[in-house]
Amino acid sequence: TLHHDISGMIPHGHEFYILGADGQIVFSPDASEIMGRSIFEILAAKGRSDLEGEVRRMISGGNDEVTIDDLMGDGRKMYAYAPIPSPGWTLVTYMPEDHALADFNFRKRILTGSFLSAALMILGVTLFASGRLAKPIHVLRERVLRIADGEPGVRVDDVRTGDEIEELAGAFGIMQAKVADREAKLENSRETTLTELLESAPDAMMIANGEGRICRLNKQMMTIFGYTREELTGMSVEELMPERYRASHGGHMRAYFERPTARQMGATRELEGLRKDGSEFPIEIGLSPFHEPGGVMVVSAIRDITRRRASEDELRKLNQAVEQGSAMVFITDQDGLIEYVNQRFTEVTGYLPDEVIGQTPRILKSGFQDPSVYEDVWDTLSDGREWRGEFCNQRKDGTMFWASAALAPIRDHEGKISNFVAIEEDLSEEREIAPEIKETEKRFRTRVDTSPGTVDRCRHDHDGTM
Repeated sequence: TLHHDISGMIPHGHEFYILGADGQIVFSPDASEIMGRSIFEILAAKGRSDLEGEVRRMISGGNDEVTIDDLMGDGRKMYAYAPIPSPGWTLVTYMPEDHALADFNFRKRILTGSFLSAALMILGVTLFASGRLAKPIHVLRERVLRIADGEPGVRVDDVRTGDEIEELAGAFGIMQAKVADREAKLENSRETTLTELLESAPDAMMIANGEGRICRLNKQMMTIFGYTREELTGMSVEELMPERYRASHGGHMRAYFERPTARQMGATRELEGLRKDGSEFPIEIGLSPFHEPGGVMVVSAIRDITRRRASEDELRKLNQAVEQGSAMVFITDQDGLIEYVNQRFTEVTGYLPDEVIGQTPRILKSGFQDPSVYEDVWDTLSDGREWRGEFCNQRKDGTMFWASAALAPIRDHEGKISNFVAIEEDLSEEREIAPEIKETEKRFRTRVDTSPGTVDRCRHDHDGTM
């Protein structure tokens, strides 16, 4: 009767147990188990003692809980637990898993099929859309990369898709135009600045590439070499040097471009430049390399040193004349300290240059002349005028000698006195023969005056005629 009543209350196909609080089987489909065995004894007999803890939990507090286990060792079944409060029993219903989940599996297959169909449809749409979208995106990406690599003439604003990709391409095109405009302005500014720098330089300036050809130049280049700007642009720099230098220039140029470094004007040896008319002239060259996208470029500053060479030659001649002349020459600074003496100074005075440089001319003072003479000398020179006269000097060995002197101030480029120069001639021989000349003249006059006849006076002209 209990089985009948409960069977009417549970779904069709379910079997059930009723367990007591201690696991005693109150009801079982197998009548031999009723009140005769415990559920735990059955679990132990079937080798499922590992499930005893779970079953006890269900009996003690399970309420509408469902589990799927192989509880009795006869296959996986779905078990549902519900308490029967009055006697303290627990109703346990069960049915095979495949039967219990048959409806769920059916619905699952229907749902899975629906999802699969929808997924296939979405995939198809996605592939179609991606093919439609990916192509213009790929084109846009490829063109942007070409622009980034500096390739000229590449446009991105002609991508037509009628959607956001076309708007993106248009934005890229606007950005490209702005960047190009800004680069053009920067290049124009750079060209203007470079031109102004070259043209404002006092020396001839040119820029040459790694092949040794002139790319840019200023007006001074045209002035000193005699070519027009058009003739010089693209010309090999070897054409601006004499033939004797050209054979070795190629090797020097290659070595320089392998290790380009700045070289100051005058740091290298002086060279000769070759004008358009074939004339040569001395030059100095300064080099300054810089890097361009196309390679290393070199700025060359070229200076015509014809006047300086002539001045140096004149100075060399003057120096030789001073050194080899018969007059003593010494130069002092503004304070009268000796800076230079020539060889004749050493020969006459006995002082070596190292012994007098840094000293004043008082080292030659004999004490024979009145101090007012030297005061007059200093006042005259300080006033910017030349002084001429004679000095009684003293040699290194203590002996004295007379010298005729010419002293003058030296002025710098601003007209200010920077130095003093003294040129003195040794009068020792003249001073020694002067008494003999006077005695001879005295005897000659005596004879003339005492002669019985008339004696005409005579003189020798500068050419020796009587």
